[in-house]
Amino acid sequence: AGFSPIKTEIKEFNPDIFHIQHEFGLFGLSPPMISKFIETLKQIKTPMVATYHSVPMVAPDFFIPYFKDSNPLFKRKIMHSEFALNFAEKNLGLTNGVHINHGTFEYFKEIYPSISKYLKTPELGRGDLGIPKDNKVLMSMGYFGGLKGVSELIDLFSKFRVKYPKSTFVYTGGLHPPTA
Repeated sequence: AGFSPIKTEIKEFNPDIFHIQHEFGLFGLSPPMISKFIETLKQIKTPMVATYHSVPMVAPDFFIPYFKDSNPLFKRKIMHSEFALNFAEKNLGLTNGVHINHGTFEYFKEIYPSISKYLKTPELGRGDLGIPKDNKVLMSMGYFGGLKGVSELIDLFSKFRVKYPKSTFVYTGGLHPPTA
């Protein structure tokens, strides 16, 4: 079926605008998969916007054709960080993008303003957070609550910890607005 169910749903619902939330790491990244996705989008006559939850910064040449072919399809492209927006504009040819904060990193910077030093020297963060140097660290980020999969992550971590008792799970982010 590929992406054809998208067309069926849009035809039945007949929305004024179609919003695609796109995460490059969750969808097939092979050129045939990307081509099928774009060909499906070209058949949709409803105005579309896209939110890119991440921007591929590794091997950008691979993604340039995706951005080139998809650019005219979306009225707006939403990015969650200014850095990602600037990178996509300069390196991937993105046009008509806008930065709308998604919360996690910016939220964390607000409550923990010295975060930038930890990005440069992660061992400082371990010390400040009380995480032993020999612990494995698993981290997740995003909004906390609702159907965000946090309880599943905690269950998975408890199984992981059986095999790796010296491990720490860190979750950063704010409360999901409907939860708050």
